[in-house]
Amino acid sequence: MQTKTVKKILIGTAALAGGTALLTVGAFDCLMRYAVARKRPRLMRSVARIVANNMAGPEALQTVHEADKALAGKVHTIVEIKASLDGIRLIGHWLPVENAKRIVIAAHGWRSTWSESFGGIADTLAKQGCSVLYFDQRGQNGSGGKTIGLGLLERYDCLDWVAWCCRQCGGTLPVYLYGISMGADSVMLSAGLDLPKEVHGIIADCGYTSPKALLNDVLHRLLHMRARFWECFPNAIYRLRVGVRSDESTVQEALHGQKIPLLLIHGQADRLASPKMSERIYKSYCGPKYILRVPNAEHALSMYVDPSAYAAALSEFWSKYDNMA
Repeated sequence: MQTKTVKKILIGTAALAGGTALLTVGAFDCLMRYAVARKRPRLMRSVARIVANNMAGPEALQTVHEADKALAGKVHTIVEIKASLDGIRLIGHWLPVENAKRIVIAAHGWRSTWSESFGGIADTLAKQGCSVLYFDQRGQNGSGGKTIGLGLLERYDCLDWVAWCCRQCGGTLPVYLYGISMGADSVMLSAGLDLPKEVHGIIADCGYTSPKALLNDVLHRLLHMRARFWECFPNAIYRLRVGVRSDESTVQEALHGQKIPLLLIHGQADRLASPKMSERIYKSYCGPKYILRVPNAEHALSMYVDPSAYAAALSEFWSKYDNMA
């Protein structure tokens, strides 16, 4: 009788453990689909609230919305190319200026749009003589693909857009890669590939060191899952869904041994991508580097909080490296 009771307890415990494991994997799979799938799943209310609470407030969002609308409404040319990585369609938005001094390739943030991410800086770029190719990141908006790579897939797309821009200007103008949030990672990770000599610099606003570091940071800091045990779930699911490890390349590894000029920008009140990540990148990089720290700026809002300092940092960067040999 006692043996049967013990057996039942063991079976019940195993069933409970198995059920808990399935629920855990299911919950993390939902979170990772939210992170990397084109089609966004409905999140649990508590998680959705955490995400919302770590974004900008309604006043700032209204300002961003107005800038987004203004940029999206500007006359521009839609460009379509094929990704060399896997042949998917990539869409760009070409806004040239007369007597351009340089070309800027602009990569928007996670689940954002080209006009939303860059609406607050577009007029400044135009005034400073930048013809800009804003592109839709894969798995988002007009570009093809079912998966968002958080920078690891998109780094290859940056090379394709550099090639298009070099053809567009005949290789006569300096080219800069400029990314915000996830776009910052896309452009920094592309430094580990063979960037052509036409690329004179990289600007990275509120980036992170790697998808793995970002996922783990979100788990620890925002979802309060501090045990390292939890880290294996999102990183394993990322590999299954994206096809590469979430730490296949870090920004530090991509920049190691490079000499390309780097301008880092980070709001000091950023609650999504910790400013510490930009500090780590800045500290580890041995090439020409600059950092603009914007007090009180939340995620991707530095251009709105201190537009003068932001514009000045860009202007100084161009003046230093436009004529780089």
